[in-house]
Amino acid sequence: MKEQNKKEALKEKLQEEMAKWQTQFDELTVQIKLGSMEASDKLKEQQKKLEKEFAQAKVDLKHFDKATGEAWQNINDGLKTSFATMKDAFDKAKEHYK
Repeated sequence: MKEQNKKEALKEKLQEEMAKWQTQFDELTVQIKLGSMEASDKLKEQQKKLEKEFAQAKVDLKHFDKATGEAWQNINDGLKTSFATMKDAFDKAKEHYK
């Protein structure tokens, strides 16, 4: 039971993190639409990277529920990597519209 509680707490944290990334992704989309053509092109490149990583994170989070044993911990590690990659891409995108 203790393991299940840990998994549920982690799932809640991961869902909150995904919601945060969804908000940032939406903000980037708005910035692309409002930006100049040159800035928009640079931001679109980062947006594509983010879309790919975010889509994979969504899939991983869906698998998290069904995972047992060490599998859900491995999924958590993968999501942490995805979040770090998304943070890097967002930071690069932010540099274009500062």
